[in-house]
Amino acid sequence: MIEKPLFTGEMISLDGHVCDEDDRVESTWTSNRDWLPYQSIFKREMTPQEIQQWHQTKAQEMEPGDRLYLFWIREKNSRKLNGLLMIDKIAWNHGSAYLSLAVAFSPVRKNVIEETIHLALIYAFLELNLFRVSMQAPGYDLELTNILQDMGFKREVVQRECVSMNNQKQDLYIYGLLKPDWQKGR
Repeated sequence: MIEKPLFTGEMISLDGHVCDEDDRVESTWTSNRDWLPYQSIFKREMTPQEIQQWHQTKAQEMEPGDRLYLFWIREKNSRKLNGLLMIDKIAWNHGSAYLSLAVAFSPVRKNVIEETIHLALIYAFLELNLFRVSMQAPGYDLELTNILQDMGFKREVVQRECVSMNNQKQDLYIYGLLKPDWQKGR
């Protein structure tokens, strides 16, 4: 049984979409060419209207029992939008899903990523009763790959020279974490 609030951590909370202001903030993130390669949700620069349309499309996919859960990552006290978390590609018959993150650059980005993944794993394993969670990480994002390994994820797949950064091809890693391994490390 979960004894503390499911969607609230020390620094952040996982919430729903609040207003058009969220769309504007997310749009500014996508226009930051340095940020785009460090997240796995948005694939290109998008206007606030395109972000709004993207959210509407995702909302249609979020029907009960569907394959997608979307959360907005907010600073706990200020309520400032700090990123997005998607639990998607859920295969209910296999008990598996993917986590995808888009976290704004900030001095506490590492802590936000760690806490977001921690809360996502509690939700995935204890509420959704999944058995396995996977996550992609580009080889150039050493911060994310280190966090995943520290949290017990195992590197399972290497897609060689699959992504580009600064006009150089880089590997893309797929990490996986099984519920029993996560339970042992808690």
